[in-house]
Amino acid sequence: MKERAGLIYEVTLDVDSEIIAEFDLWLASHVGDMLDLNAFRDAQVLESESGEPGKLRRVVHYFPISEDALQNYFATDASAMRQAGVDRFNHKFSAQRRILKDTELPTGASPPRQNCLNCGVTLTGQYCGNCGQRARSRLISIWQLSREAFGDIFEIDSRVWQTLIPLLLKPGELTSCYLQGKRARYMPPFRMYIVLSVVFFLVAFFDPSEKFGSFYPPAANPPVADQTDQAKQKAAIDAAIAELREEGLKNSDKMSAIIADSPDDLQNTESKSSAKSNVRRIQNELGKIESDTQLKSDCDVSEYDEAPDWVKTALPRNRLIQICERITGDDGKSLLAGLLDNVPAFLIVFLPILALVMKALYPLSKRYYVEHLLFVVHLHAFFFLLLTLQIIFSRVATSLAFPDLVSGLATAGVSIYIPIYLYKGMRKVYGQSRVITIGKFMILSTSYVTGFVVMLTIALLFTAISL
Repeated sequence: MKERAGLIYEVTLDVDSEIIAEFDLWLASHVGDMLDLNAFRDAQVLESESGEPGKLRRVVHYFPISEDALQNYFATDASAMRQAGVDRFNHKFSAQRRILKDTELPTGASPPRQNCLNCGVTLTGQYCGNCGQRARSRLISIWQLSREAFGDIFEIDSRVWQTLIPLLLKPGELTSCYLQGKRARYMPPFRMYIVLSVVFFLVAFFDPSEKFGSFYPPAANPPVADQTDQAKQKAAIDAAIAELREEGLKNSDKMSAIIADSPDDLQNTESKSSAKSNVRRIQNELGKIESDTQLKSDCDVSEYDEAPDWVKTALPRNRLIQICERITGDDGKSLLAGLLDNVPAFLIVFLPILALVMKALYPLSKRYYVEHLLFVVHLHAFFFLLLTLQIIFSRVATSLAFPDLVSGLATAGVSIYIPIYLYKGMRKVYGQSRVITIGKFMILSTSYVTGFVVMLTIALLFTAISL
């Protein structure tokens, strides 16, 4: 007894990417017309990778009722059906056709079926149709493990490059493809955003000499002249404190003498009370002077007393001095480090706010909020990628002693490319006219700059208070 796999009439179509949406609609109608000819019992449309640049591939499998019915189709209706596509799209697509005949296999000759080692589903091919794991039962080698770890980076057709190249060079392309359902070939948007943001902050702000200081030679001691200047400054501050303390004690002794020599009557009781108040005031002023003079010159809190009461309650004077000391004590390095730790979290909060702006700019687009958020995520991922490349180029230019003009032109090019990218991305995704898009581009740019400044200010205040 024989088992027959069937007969397939396969048509492979390579279509210009610019007409693919219109072509897919026509193809669905064309397949229906083919089935109405009573030569085929069923059909299936598949999507495949095209070997030609700028082309997308569709593969149609027609299942003939019989071989005679297929030959009758070739003799009667094939020419007219093929000409319908040519008349509609001219030469914007190409077609290749072939017949796949069944293979006769003896019963029981097929290999035994296996189950997926991950989820247990019966395997029908090289990969599991349920979880996607490859059908392998043996341990992989070190070479294969390395290929799985770095294959997406070094293979030119991997999802990494298929995502990063359009992200950098084709504004709005990833967002449009994602909204059309073409997602498997690209990295997920939020994963891509997180990866690129981490890479950007590492490249821009990671200092190996600070994190791994033990592997670097110690910094040279400051010059003798600088040490002498620092000693003179410290001596001047100590002398000023001693002078203020002596003056305060003299005034305090004078007030105490007034209090002791005054008669104990009603009139002089008020003088005694006033004198005591003056003594306490001088002592308090002396304490404030000593506290302030112990700070660097940058820590001027003399105007703190004029602050509103709610500020004094929320931020006591000693806490303000402590924050100032920590900020100025290391030339603001701790403040900058804390700010860099907080900025990524504030940026994540900033994304949905900017998506609300996009939603307000396109109220009639009939797009969901998450679609605007997707556009914003792709936009910020582009920012991180472009700025990372610009920083790397600047450092390479510095190491190779390129002229300053080269780095200046690179920075200027990035500054010009970013607004052009945003404008073209809005045109690609939302499809409005140039004039309307330019107006909304100006509004979005203003809102972005304003929101970014506000976000950065809040992050700076939060960092300063939390030091």
